[in-house]
Amino acid sequence: MKKFIFSLLVLACVSFTQAQEVLGVFLYTQQGVYPTFSVDMPEEGIRIPTAALYQNSSDSDWVAGTVLTWEFSINGNDTFLLPFLDTLSEVVEMDSSGVFGIVNIPLLVDFLVAGSNSLCLTITHVDGVTTNAEAGCMTFTVNPVGIEENSVLEAAKVYPNPARNILNIDNVENADINIYSVTGQLVKSVPAANGSVNIDLSDIAAGLYIVKMQNGKATRVEKIQVVK
Repeated sequence: MKKFIFSLLVLACVSFTQAQEVLGVFLYTQQGVYPTFSVDMPEEGIRIPTAALYQNSSDSDWVAGTVLTWEFSINGNDTFLLPFLDTLSEVVEMDSSGVFGIVNIPLLVDFLVAGSNSLCLTITHVDGVTTNAEAGCMTFTVNPVGIEENSVLEAAKVYPNPARNILNIDNVENADINIYSVTGQLVKSVPAANGSVNIDLSDIAAGLYIVKMQNGKATRVEKIQVVK
């Protein structure tokens, strides 16, 4: 199966620079491998099955057990996005190519824009040693549907940001408020909020979170940083 995927990726990668370790990034499905795709704007985020074609352009072979650290960015934004670790199951010889498994890359709604977007992958470390690899990228289209804002939600004020123990949200009308981690886990929920709301953040870890306010079909999304 891996050899089949590798063959599809080689065919899909029409050109590349020899110095790049990441030669191409692709959407992988049961129907095939694609260099681009389109998706409707999600409400919180979606996960995209992704594969990457890479080349060992170092001066030695990568033996089985070598650990590659992969990092990704969405539209140039890599803040708070966790890296992937890939342990090689077989040798990747010098100047030869390999396939980075198939992973579900989280596309966070806060990092997406309507229209053209980019998803980039790069190998940042090999067995803990920093590389100078250039990223490989895939472009995809986000259709501007599924997210609406109305005057009620536009008037809402979310503060402070960064927040420590309390998050205040003012000027909301009958809005369901949910707070998600960057991995999509729901950490706080306030149904049918009206007026001013104070949300206790003392029991959640520091990091980036997504605040989603929804009133019927109208949705507003804000990014907040929690510090401790």
